[in-house]
Amino acid sequence: MDIRRMLAEKAERRALLAEEIEHIVAQLREHGLPGGIPSRFYTDPEEASVASALARRVIEAVARRLEEQEQA
Repeated sequence: MDIRRMLAEKAERRALLAEEIEHIVAQLREHGLPGGIPSRFYTDPEEASVASALARRVIEAVARRLEEQEQA
């Protein structure tokens, strides 16, 4: 496979991923949290800390996955 084709395929995958992310973000904005602002949703500091840690793990996992795809 030549380098131009590989770069084109990588760009296409990146564009598709960007579209998917935009779709997900739009849905999150539309539906949001029932309580409104997240800082008002979590009243228990321990629960907020756990939610924050889980969100961080998701972001790190997505970042690792994107790096793996870019290296492939």
